[in-house]
Amino acid sequence: MNQIQLVISLFAAYVISDFLIQTDKEAQSKEQFGILIRHCVTAALFSYLLTGFWELWIIPVLIFTTHLCLDFVKIKFSPAKLWIFIVDQFLHIEIFIVLAFTINDIKDQAVSSIWHHAIGGYYDIISILLSGFIITTHVGNLIVGFGVEPFVKEQIDEEISRGSTLKLHTSPTRIGFEKSGKIIGQLERAMIFIFVLSSQPSAIGFLIAAKSPLRFGEIGSGAN
Repeated sequence: MNQIQLVISLFAAYVISDFLIQTDKEAQSKEQFGILIRHCVTAALFSYLLTGFWELWIIPVLIFTTHLCLDFVKIKFSPAKLWIFIVDQFLHIEIFIVLAFTINDIKDQAVSSIWHHAIGGYYDIISILLSGFIITTHVGNLIVGFGVEPFVKEQIDEEISRGSTLKLHTSPTRIGFEKSGKIIGQLERAMIFIFVLSSQPSAIGFLIAAKSPLRFGEIGSGAN
């Protein structure tokens, strides 16, 4: 296992622990020290598991420490800002790179990664594909949320200025299973990921075309 492979494994562990395992409620409650510690322990355990270097206990220790520091600073600033989110991701990746290229034991224990010893280079491919899928489906939700946030606030302010009771949240047309829009968005992005991966990007056009009549119906009903 070389340094690049270690970076791939650490990044996959980070994506899984931060965007797949961690719930929205936990992400919004990390000002509670217990929840923050639990999340950092999860990130450290996944880094230890996915790298497969059982001898290098320093990896989960450093991941726990750096993850705790970064999340603590992010909480103190403002976790709900796009630029904070981007800087946080950049710093995590930088830490993985620095960690991978400063652990000299990696060169001497190249065969000790259980995953690469078992399935070879396929492990890197699986890690990259899994990371890409999670980023497309889950991180995409966060980016979309940051993008539409100003418009949501504008709509709420407009409703308040008109003396409305904010039917946005109580209208019968909004009744449905919780966070349905989020789940539908994840499914759409998952399909796009599969289309691109299978060299069928033209199928994305059919997905958009199939969705458009539904949007026309929503606009016509006055729900939006």
